[in-house]
Amino acid sequence: MKQGCVARILDREEYPTWDSCVIESSTASPYHNSRYLDCLASATDAEFSLVGCFLEGHLVGGVPLYR
Repeated sequence: MKQGCVARILDREEYPTWDSCVIESSTASPYHNSRYLDCLASATDAEFSLVGCFLEGHLVGGVPLYR
């Protein structure tokens, strides 16, 4: 049976998977890369999380969230 999309916060160990998804996406930019996001958060004294959307266990998209 097919499952719906599942969204959750990625663990740091999953950031390379996120970065691969960013590279393969036609709508993402280098500013979506986890290293850039980490530098930006550090420079602005913020924190961020990557929320990934998984379809059948595969990362298919997501969004970075700052706090």
